[in-house]
Amino acid sequence: MGTQSTSILGEGLRIEPLSGPHVEPIEAEAGSSVSIGRSMKNDLVLLDGSVSREHAMLQGKSGHWVLVDLGSRHGTMLNGVKIEPGEPAPVESGDQIRIGPWTLSVSIGAGGFRGERGRTGTTSLAAVVKDRRRGEVVQEVDAESMGRLAQHRLDLLFEYASTINAAADESGLGAAVVESALSGSGFGRGALLRACEDGSECEIIASAVRGGGVRDDRDGSPTRFDISATLLAKAAEGKPAILESIGGGSTPDYGQSVMDLRIHSALCVPVFQGDRVEAYLYLDARGRESGVQPDATGFCVALARLCGLAMSNLVRRELEKRHAEMEVQLGAAREAQQMILPSLSGDVGGLRYALRMHPGLFVAGDLFDIVALGEGRVAVFLGDVTGEGIGAGILMASGQAHLHALLLQHGDPALAVNEVNRYLAEHSPPDRFISLWVGLFDRSAGTLTYVDAGHGHWVVIPSGGEPRKTDRGGGIPAAIDPGMTYTARVMPFGEGDRVVVFSDGVVEQSGAGSTRSQDQFGLDNVLRVLAGSDCPDGDVEDVMRAVVSHAGGENLDDDTTIASVQWGDAGEGRVDPDGPTSR
Repeated sequence: MGTQSTSILGEGLRIEPLSGPHVEPIEAEAGSSVSIGRSMKNDLVLLDGSVSREHAMLQGKSGHWVLVDLGSRHGTMLNGVKIEPGEPAPVESGDQIRIGPWTLSVSIGAGGFRGERGRTGTTSLAAVVKDRRRGEVVQEVDAESMGRLAQHRLDLLFEYASTINAAADESGLGAAVVESALSGSGFGRGALLRACEDGSECEIIASAVRGGGVRDDRDGSPTRFDISATLLAKAAEGKPAILESIGGGSTPDYGQSVMDLRIHSALCVPVFQGDRVEAYLYLDARGRESGVQPDATGFCVALARLCGLAMSNLVRRELEKRHAEMEVQLGAAREAQQMILPSLSGDVGGLRYALRMHPGLFVAGDLFDIVALGEGRVAVFLGDVTGEGIGAGILMASGQAHLHALLLQHGDPALAVNEVNRYLAEHSPPDRFISLWVGLFDRSAGTLTYVDAGHGHWVVIPSGGEPRKTDRGGGIPAAIDPGMTYTARVMPFGEGDRVVVFSDGVVEQSGAGSTRSQDQFGLDNVLRVLAGSDCPDGDVEDVMRAVVSHAGGENLDDDTTIASVQWGDAGEGRVDPDGPTSR
């Protein structure tokens, strides 16, 4: 097992992080082993989702060290080559192991093994070591300097976390993230880019260059922020894309754009919201720019995670703002609705009525009125406006006011509906309309004259009989076609008969736990409930109670309105023979 030895026994081994989130270096004596993985029982614990619980093992055998991948999910890289699971790969001093976001440097022997009193084999802050086999350049940093660097990164993360989370908008968030990345990584140029799905040019949320605005490296004039497209494409696969070579040796194949832009070091980190890449943190160093820190990748990965969380918070705040605005609009619409509605029950011109209205979660546009026309005639109408909020409330109030005035003026349902339809069709948006039922009850004639403009939700209950469906007829909803002509129909309606009219919120209410199109309350349930009632108040109370029970609670899908009317004795329960009961 890994050990903090106080003496050197043969070819000991030391592992140090070159990039990735901070972890402490670890040492092992010759002939021992070092387990690596996400589980806390490992000698080297790497806490990242891309690391398996038991990921890899370094073993000292016969004076040599080997690296074994233990069947990890995402694999283990040795000097840029993925090793085969279960097959030992010889490890030499200066090799690099890549596991998840970490790049680990291996030192074998006295030159890299910590001896007595914590002394180390290297004291140079930036000693350059060149591996002739690869032509790559790796910076080694001593433990003390690495510790100071890690603390500096941690301090920066804490400092910028509050600034990032406090950003009021995406632009401010991007500026904070890029500024932090440049300050903590040593790169010269940085940008936060919105992810592009179609491969077109990415939108730059924010960008900066150390020392001031975006400048052209060649002549110092302002220019656009050029980006390595190939590096960006590799980051789109969901993992950080890194260009670490400083020139003179081989570099990853990131395309001609890297050379054209004179990029010698670059990093592109995906920013996730949930499991989706929403943006990229891009950094590079060009020309004579230098000073990129060896742990820049881990620092920027941590920043990208902070950025993703902050982006999610911005989305959440926007949704909360929209919800609050919607509540204000719905509240205003419902207030207007309540102002012009009659009382919940009463007697108007000898016609007894009962009304129940239950607001839905989103829609606020049901309308109802009862109008005494004199000489034993009373008009009743009920409608349902499409849409929600103030727009629906205005259309509802306008339609109700016009109908009320026209019925008082003409006493003709067809004429009233035709004029209201023309007016609303010419003055309302094309996506707003009203399904409408208007009935004129004539007591002396024993008739009901009605217009059904795309409504259809009403039931007749003959005196002493069973509720029955009606012939809808009538045409399309109002406010769609100004040239539409509606005609009235006539049917018998005598003493003791009842008509129950309701909005589509009754029949279309979904059952508890189901979607709007599943398990709807339906007309058959309306007929079943009404069969057990014998008066207008009972009709509306029983149906509303059944709908709420079907929904599993008070939160209904839509505005739900039910009205029932019946001729009564002239003096019984009468409040105002010429108009509705005041609220």
